[in-house]
Amino acid sequence: MGNASSVPPASVEFLSQIAGSQPIPLQDPTWKSLVAFPTALASYDPIDVQGHIRPHTASLVYHNSQTLNCQRLLYLLCQQLEQLFPDAASVATANAVYVARTILKDLIEQLNAAQLLSFVEVPPQVLSGELGTDLQEEFADLIIDEQKRKEGVTGGRGSLLERLAQVSLKSLAQLPMKPTAGAYLFQTEIIQLLVVMASTQLYTPQGTPRTVSSSQHIFLEALVAQKNLAGPTVQSLLLHYISFPAPPSGLSFYTPTTPGGALYFVKAAASSVIWLPYSAYSLLRRRRSSSSSGGDGPGINSPLGDAAISLLLALHFYPPSNIQQENPFRRALRNIQDTDDVVSSDAAAEAVEGGHGAGATTGTAAIVPYAALFDSLGRSLLHKEASILLLYALLHGTPHFNNYCMARSDVDTLILPILELLYTARGRSANQLYMLLIILLILSQETAFASNIHRIPLRTVPFYKERPLVDTTLGSLLIVLLLRTAHYNLAALKDVYLHTNCLATMANLAPSMTNLSAHTSQRLVHLLQLLQKRHSKLLDMEKQDQEIFPELGKDAVPSSSSSVERERRVLELQLYSDFIRIVLEIINAILVNGLPQNPELVYALLHRREVFEPFEKDSKYTDLMENIHLVIDHFGRKVDAVVSNENENVTAEKVLEVIKTGSMGWRKEKLRTFPELRFSYEEEASPEDFFVPYVWSLIVSSLSIPWTLSAITAFVPVMPKEVDDAGREGSLEQQQQGDGGGGAAKSEIEMQSRTAAENSSDAV
Repeated sequence: MGNASSVPPASVEFLSQIAGSQPIPLQDPTWKSLVAFPTALASYDPIDVQGHIRPHTASLVYHNSQTLNCQRLLYLLCQQLEQLFPDAASVATANAVYVARTILKDLIEQLNAAQLLSFVEVPPQVLSGELGTDLQEEFADLIIDEQKRKEGVTGGRGSLLERLAQVSLKSLAQLPMKPTAGAYLFQTEIIQLLVVMASTQLYTPQGTPRTVSSSQHIFLEALVAQKNLAGPTVQSLLLHYISFPAPPSGLSFYTPTTPGGALYFVKAAASSVIWLPYSAYSLLRRRRSSSSSGGDGPGINSPLGDAAISLLLALHFYPPSNIQQENPFRRALRNIQDTDDVVSSDAAAEAVEGGHGAGATTGTAAIVPYAALFDSLGRSLLHKEASILLLYALLHGTPHFNNYCMARSDVDTLILPILELLYTARGRSANQLYMLLIILLILSQETAFASNIHRIPLRTVPFYKERPLVDTTLGSLLIVLLLRTAHYNLAALKDVYLHTNCLATMANLAPSMTNLSAHTSQRLVHLLQLLQKRHSKLLDMEKQDQEIFPELGKDAVPSSSSSVERERRVLELQLYSDFIRIVLEIINAILVNGLPQNPELVYALLHRREVFEPFEKDSKYTDLMENIHLVIDHFGRKVDAVVSNENENVTAEKVLEVIKTGSMGWRKEKLRTFPELRFSYEEEASPEDFFVPYVWSLIVSSLSIPWTLSAITAFVPVMPKEVDDAGREGSLEQQQQGDGGGGAAKSEIEMQSRTAAENSSDAV
């Protein structure tokens, strides 16, 4: 892909007339220039294109109340899009969409909802004829539709704003994807136009009440109103994501001359939840080149695929203004059908071949090949963070696809990339770690998954560098990575949500754990030791406070700051006590359900028996220590007998052989059976507080649209001093804005266990 040298003035020269002080009637030849430029604007630096258009937008803002030229521009664009059916799209049409979305982006960044409406809706005075018959003739069909609306007649295309939303979605959903430069470019631009229309969320501060914030999203509300197009739209976007097509030969998209592009750091505001220490992450604005990472893996560059998943996530996580109204795009994703299950062979064949017309005109459910979607997710999880969010949305919200994943014998296609990402946790954002662990928690709720992962052999694990893991299982590797993440969290992040999710997932998997490796077993016991040390340290600090200030009483401290500190410590003590109990329950579940299949765990208990001594003296853990003490005592006596008989040092291999031999006649009834410890994931009441800023931070980072960073309020981008508001390198001083609207999704963990007061908790 090459870059055009500079933007020819002729490509946007007509805008100087449209933005001027004189109205340009729809019949004026000037408007033909809108679709007259044959070279793709996408081949030029988007910042340069914006630089050419922005002055005209500023002039348009000044004059449009008198000229209505912005409404004419959008009206003609709607006509142009409507006339595409069934003709193929052209580069010139794609350029018209590019110009319109660039103007709309600038307007959205600068204007509130009421002001925006004055640019995208024809004034009532025009529709009523108060401003003369000439204007009435120009917008005649809009007047007809308005009259139908007043008379309660259905079938009209609505207002200008509604028509723009409708024809944009139809252009995406109904035009077949052909392997031509014009079709590829048009699909990319129409999706990016829809992304820009949805971008009002970028400029709504985090924490704004839903009923208030949604009133600012006039384009999104218009899109949500197109319910019959939701299914075809979701289908089209998923098919683009699945195919992740590279641009056809001869089509050039702009790529920067400097590899890596500009680095934008995005700081999400910390949650107000007391035990969530922070939610901050860095955002790399990746300007794609032919060697950059794409959705299907390294080396794949697909502007269309990137745009498709961006729009899909933006639409899916948008909460409509009416709390009782379900987002039709979310409903469409929930109801997607597998082409293999569709009775209608014609519809299935069209979907498989990439035609987007299946169900597009009837509003039926989206039809996509589940197998191809499954494989695309597996290939892209390592290289595209948006794929993690899509997988979450599908597993949590699409039961049919969730069941499909559970039935696959190669679930490692999804799990191995997730585990590799967890392995490099130090390079991951807190949000990304949350989502990875939530996905594992959702999967662990299925008993079939918990059993199957221990049947999938792994000869080697190349990404695991600490020690060679050979001839292990996917289940054992999963437990190792969960324990490793928990260790890292204890040492560095100290994030209670991350920790609870790790333990919750392990608790769900515990009854099915078999053939745990020595490394896994040792890490499990070591985690218990780390938790006990932290708990003991906090307990000692609490006792010191009681000794220093005895005259203030047990629950009193000498100052407000000390009071806050002590309250935090008391809460942390309870949390660590709960964590210890969960780990002890995990060990109990493994022993009760699979002791003979886990000799390495028994060995670890014997080898590190001193770790359990503090818990035998603590009444809180007496019940959970019964089984562990019995196992240590039983197998300890067998090992001692071998040592005394052989009168020599016994090797680890010999001890393990003794354990395996002793396990052959082991009777499960020897151990006390506890109610099964189960955790389940639920989204909180307002998940958009977490997902909307997160989704948009990914969109800003992945698309080549030159957003004005200083205008964003959904999260806080911190601009390096060499990058200005438009994304252009310069001498702008670094700007550190205040905490914005980042947040954390607080999911509810429901645990059915013996003591609800001790075991129920929330998790991300």
